[in-house]
Amino acid sequence: MKKVCMGQVEIGMKPRIIGCVTSVRTAQRIQKRKDLPFDVAEFRADLMGMDKLGDGTLCCEVEKSGRPVLLTVRSKREGGAWAGTGRELIDFYRRLLPQVSAIDAEIRSKTFSDVVQAARGLGKTAVASFHDFERTPSLSRLKEMVKEGRKGGAHIVKVAAMIRKPSDAITLYELLREASAGPLCVIGMGPAGLATRIGLPCAGSCLAYGFIDAIAAPGQLSCRDLKAFFRRFYV
Repeated sequence: MKKVCMGQVEIGMKPRIIGCVTSVRTAQRIQKRKDLPFDVAEFRADLMGMDKLGDGTLCCEVEKSGRPVLLTVRSKREGGAWAGTGRELIDFYRRLLPQVSAIDAEIRSKTFSDVVQAARGLGKTAVASFHDFERTPSLSRLKEMVKEGRKGGAHIVKVAAMIRKPSDAITLYELLREASAGPLCVIGMGPAGLATRIGLPCAGSCLAYGFIDAIAAPGQLSCRDLKAFFRRFYV
């Protein structure tokens, strides 16, 4: 299997912590520090304000400080704040792609293929994502999403679903076991999915998303808590 990296951070050998940046102030703060409890900074542009990122100078500064940047524009359909047009989204990504290490592209978006190909064209890592904030879909549906993400050319596939009952968690563990032909991130959201935030990465999920200053998803743990847990199992 070909090695996948975000910047200089290799993905797949052990779970990597993604620190969710939801404000410009937080981004400015982390670029000045070295002792950060995460491996990659996810810039949630839909929450930070896409206009505030301008030409990507802030992204570039964080990259220079030693943390790769994963650029994400999460749509309202998938739990975010973005409600613009596909053309606006593509133009935004193309403008900032040279300044970041990776981008997130939603599998169900009409712009999915265009965004992934734009990233690959510049040698950037593409994360194909699917989110369901209401329920955990069937295993067959989730496997279909993973297949679509890989078919579209993404280097990593991310699946996040709301856990309502114990069988939902079992479905996510089964997905991780049956669909791990490449780097796969599986996340259980909500209070009932709290244990899976640690359990799934320990079972092979390649990424663990944590908050820095503000929670960006239901049941999300802090980056510091994630690092403390993983320190017990990984060097």
